Amino acid sequence: MINKVFKQQDTALDIDPNKKTLESYNKFAEEYIRKTAPSVETSPPEMREWIDKALSMLQPGDTVFEIGTATPRDAGYMRSKGYRVICSDAAISFVRIMNSKGEQATQFNVLEDQLVNKYPMIFANGVFPHFTAEETRMALHNIHTSLAPGGIFAFSIKQGDGEEWIREKLDDIRFAHYWTFTDIVDTLEKERFTVEFTSFNTGAYPSHRWLNFICRKES
Repeated sequence: MINKVFKQQDTALDIDPNKKTLESYNKFAEEYIRKTAPSVETSPPEMREWIDKALSMLQPGDTVFEIGTATPRDAGYMRSKGYRVICSDAAISFVRIMNSKGEQATQFNVLEDQLVNKYPMIFANGVFPHFTAEETRMALHNIHTSLAPGGIFAFSIKQGDGEEWIREKLDDIRFAHYWTFTDIVDTLEKERFTVEFTSFNTGAYPSHRWLNFICRKES
């Protein structure tokens, strides 16, 4: 199915979806930041409610590891609530921009790297739409391993069916995979996560049909 989509929209059938997406973010990181809502307060209220709900499942002062930070907007909001947040991104351009502004972000690719510490919560907003179904399972397995017992995983995916190249915000293609609610819940359960909260919100672009999840690691 992926090759069919590529054939329709790109002649390079051997292109790797994740690598191409990271390449696009690395080339247009500044543009992406400029076109992203600057604060959680200016984002859809459902997103703030989702983050607040996830934080309510932690102990005061707990550490959150954020995957795909891009801009430390969400990290800043969580810190304002009294939590420690470690920022990371797979795109080195985002990491360098954050570092230049005093944020001690680290480069981390959940498809390739393994965390050493176990965290009470891992957070990934807008990251998983860029993964194929198989990559999603790989990432979930990695995250499950990296969570403390009973740890929380909060993440968002795009609701829909199929996959495509998108050009939203950037003048370059990025990969997007869409999920039905049933399929993503089934995948989460197979990777030993219990879904504890879900919400839905739209965004500023046609493909922004977000499903927000809070899951708990099963033993």
